[in-house]
Formats: sequence, C-alpha cells, structure tokens
Amino acid sequence: DPSTAPAFEESELEQLTNEWQIPLPQYLPQGFAFKRAFHFPEDGTFTLMYMLEDKQERVFYLHYIPKEIALQYLQQAAQQPTGKIGASAVVNQVQLANGLSAEWVAGEWSLRSSTADANRPFEDGDQIEGTWDKDIPFYRLRWEQADWLISLEHGGSLMWQLSQEDLVNIAGSLQ
Repeated sequence: DPSTAPAFEESELEQLTNEWQIPLPQYLPQGFAFKRAFHFPEDGTFTLMYMLEDKQERVFYLHYIPKEIALQYLQQAAQQPTGKIGASAVVNQVQLANGLSAEWVAGEWSLRSSTADANRPFEDGDQIEGTWDKDIPFYRLRWEQADWLISLEHGGSLMWQLSQEDLVNIAGSLQ
C-alpha cells in the first residue's frame, strides 16, 4: 500500500541511485517528469511514478524488485487471482537500447464478482473472477538489470496512451 510506504520526492532521487543503486531513466517522453518514489522496506522493493504535467491519469510506473527475492515475489503474486498474466496473453520479446531483452505484454484482467451486485464496488468476502482481456489498454515491460527485476507499467484510456516505442525507449535508457 503506497499510502503507508516511505515516499521520496525529486530532491531525494540521488539517494535512490547512491544508496540502493536503482537505475533511473535518462529518456522521458515529452512533458513527463518524476513525481514520487515509494520504498517498501518489508521486501526491499521500490515503485517510481512519472506523470505528464500533473495529470493524474497520465502516468507510468517503474517497479523494482531485488533479484534475490524476485522468484519468491513472483510466486507469491501468482497465487493471487490477478498476480500473473492470463493464459491467453501474448508475450513478446523486445530488445532494449542498452542491449537487454525484455518481455512485452498488453492487456489486463477484467474483474467481476460472482457474489455481488455489479453496481457496487468489491467488498471483502466477494468471490472475484477474472478474465484476461488483451484489449484493455494496459502495458507491461519486464526485464532484469543490475540487481533488479524491473517492470515498467502503463495504462491509459483509448484516447491517450504512450506507445510501445516510448516504453521501450524509457526502459532502454535506464542507467
């Protein structure tokens, strides 16, 4: 839960790179800037948020998972109904400018409750069912770099999205 995690502002970015050796993007699409970083000390993960001109809905995230816990982290996530991609998801290999290979996936889970009225939000105790929908405009790139498993995630409306090229260029610029 980011609301309880220690947050870093732009003036503290140097601490992230020096203390934890987090590679940061050297390329950002026009208008994007670092907004905030969250550190989750219980597992050593970080999430960095970049936003377009303070428009809350126009954002992308970089998630950093320490390599030494990445397998355990992914296995735990896979136990959750939406912690893994759907069987029908198409995973493409892409080459990053820094010479690394990454996995590209488009889509997201479409969730519904089998125990609740569709007109109310989910509540504890609801039986949640998910169907993978490749047409939901949500995109992920995942790769290993330095001591991290890194995931770049972006979702947007059909009217506004970063392109696959933009996301690959951001990922390839991390140093």
